Amino acid sequence: MKTSIIILTYNQLEYTKQCIESIRSFTKKGTYEIIVIDNHSKDGTVEWLKQQEDLRCVFNEENMGFPKGCNQGMKIATGDNIMLLNNDVVVSHNWLDNLIKCLYSADAIGAVGPVTNSCSNFQAINVPYKDINGMHRFAKLYNISTPSQWEERLRLIAFCLLIKKEVVQQLGLLDERFSPGNYEDDDYCFRMRQAGFRIMLCKDTFIHHFGSVSFGHNNHSVGSVLYQNRAAFIKKWGVDPFWFMDYRKDIAAMIRDERILSPTILQIGCEAGGTLLGIKNARPDANLYGITNNPNAVVNTDHFAKIDIGDFEEILLDYPDRFFDYIIFTVLGKDETFYTEALIKLKRYLKVNGSFIATFPKGFTLKSPQKRDQLRKIFNNYTYSINEHPHHALLRFKNDCNCKAHKKIAFICCVNDEEAYSRALPFIQDFLHVPGGYEIELISKKDAASITKAYNEAMMSSDAKYKVYMHQDVLITYPHFIEEIIQIFERHPKIGMLGVAGAKTLPSNGIWWESDDTYGKVYDSHTGKMELLQFHEVKEAVETVTAIDGLIMITQYDVPWREDIFDGWHFYDISQCFEFTKAGYDVAIPKQEKCWCMHDCGIVNIQNGYEEYRQRFIKEYLSFKEPE
Repeated sequence: MKTSIIILTYNQLEYTKQCIESIRSFTKKGTYEIIVIDNHSKDGTVEWLKQQEDLRCVFNEENMGFPKGCNQGMKIATGDNIMLLNNDVVVSHNWLDNLIKCLYSADAIGAVGPVTNSCSNFQAINVPYKDINGMHRFAKLYNISTPSQWEERLRLIAFCLLIKKEVVQQLGLLDERFSPGNYEDDDYCFRMRQAGFRIMLCKDTFIHHFGSVSFGHNNHSVGSVLYQNRAAFIKKWGVDPFWFMDYRKDIAAMIRDERILSPTILQIGCEAGGTLLGIKNARPDANLYGITNNPNAVVNTDHFAKIDIGDFEEILLDYPDRFFDYIIFTVLGKDETFYTEALIKLKRYLKVNGSFIATFPKGFTLKSPQKRDQLRKIFNNYTYSINEHPHHALLRFKNDCNCKAHKKIAFICCVNDEEAYSRALPFIQDFLHVPGGYEIELISKKDAASITKAYNEAMMSSDAKYKVYMHQDVLITYPHFIEEIIQIFERHPKIGMLGVAGAKTLPSNGIWWESDDTYGKVYDSHTGKMELLQFHEVKEAVETVTAIDGLIMITQYDVPWREDIFDGWHFYDISQCFEFTKAGYDVAIPKQEKCWCMHDCGIVNIQNGYEEYRQRFIKEYLSFKEPE
């Protein structure tokens, strides 16, 4: 097997000499040919090249640039593989053999490249050597073929790119619209992926790279060419190469270092899937999903991620709540309202112990305490960290189920009867004993469209760990109520929600009080007379149940209320019990030595949509099975 090594030169003779001498020293004779395309050098390069008998040279009368020069070499290449190699590299032990092993390890692989000391696109590694002799000693130890170190990428920088000849025959040459250079390698990688080929970074193979010596003396020219060719790429493909193949290595590293077994991960704004691919390389066991609104970006990704194209809110309707271990949000260029609303909508899809990782425009949260507080309220009981970058901030919210940062209890009521609420308030403000170091918060939602909407708004507005959702006509008559709920939650971290009355098993009609297995007690006036409504006695500290009544629902974790289905006043409570169970929490009724509360509701009105919402409940949850 022979490899055609194509090198372009434009002055910089000493670099060219080192490059070619290293090929001669560290590549088996008879396995390669060197083709040099000189772009009108004037420093003695032409004269030196003409003296080299083992080189095939083309001498241009003007600087043709990188794509055109490479194409000249590719046209006359006789090898089974094509190597595009910068003249400012020095190769070393086993370099080509290692690359060929990877290239032919699978039919789907179209091109491969090594790591180096100086390169963008995360193709560089830290090195210990100080000179070229030290580099060769390092490379001898480093360049040992190791398939586990082969890593798929969306693109590779073409300072050293080995391509199968069949790929070139199928795709054709480099696109010369990108002359004099830059983005022609991105373009060719994109074309390879369109054709179904994969591109591999060989992290088991190292060569030295001095770095852009031909361009390096004219930074203004480089910047101008980059701008022009980026625009040319966008015009050709309808995607911005600066973003669409972006690989957020910092995000992939966060997930790599955590040991959640087979994590399920969603990235919104994934573009071509570069970060998802990086995560897959780091965590082969991960189940990956992506959403982008750019149909031109997604090419040859099905083997590592399921990427949907469209609006993320519509696409997520097909996914169950609490489905993802991680949600990565990398949509940029929006206003603050967009980001805040997006977080609220996405939180329901995150598992109980999940993490939310998001990029925000610079200053969105870093400079404003109000914005930080707003995010804390959305992700209360989550720890968060911020990493600053030049143009954006990377935020991570991680759920800490045992977080005790918030010694606060919020009492939340949906109020449409001020008189009833005014009777309930003194029992909270004046009667209850508040433990030392704790505080209470009162939230009343007035004229709400539905009880679930009111509860969701209150939940998002409060940073309290403990929340008491109660009817406006409930009077908490047990003075040690707060102490007992805190004690129960601290002793039973799996319990997510408490109530005072409910059922261990739910009848098929969804009506909890028609169960034969009801528990708890409450003073209640639903018959028109206040009397003790007592069910089976709770023998231990708590009794785990399937459903509790919505007269009072006490939580230590936040789970969104299903206002998308229960937009009225019935069955929101039983729904929420099932939502907590789906999220991995228990719902329970405590042992009440003394009855905790009175429900002064009067005769209940079941004419305002009760049957409609019962049917909605049955349709949504009838097939639900509790996790074992």
